[in-house]
Amino acid sequence: MFTIRNVVDIDKLNKYVKSIDAQEITIIGGGYIGVEAEEDLREAGYNVALIEATDQILRTFDYDNG
Repeated sequence: MFTIRNVVDIDKLNKYVKSIDAQEITIIGGGYIGVEAEEDLREAGYNVALIEATDQILRTFDYDNG
């Protein structure tokens, strides 16, 4: 399990995922960082599940825009 707060955290996650040859990744948290990580991992070819506890990802945006 990893927490992403900065570029160093992303680098650690990237190295770990490559070292275990993972294809499926789950991200918990649909905030800005979680959504960005999900997008980047999908573009890199991983099968990604995004889990958010609330009824909407990116809650800082209006429901109509999210």
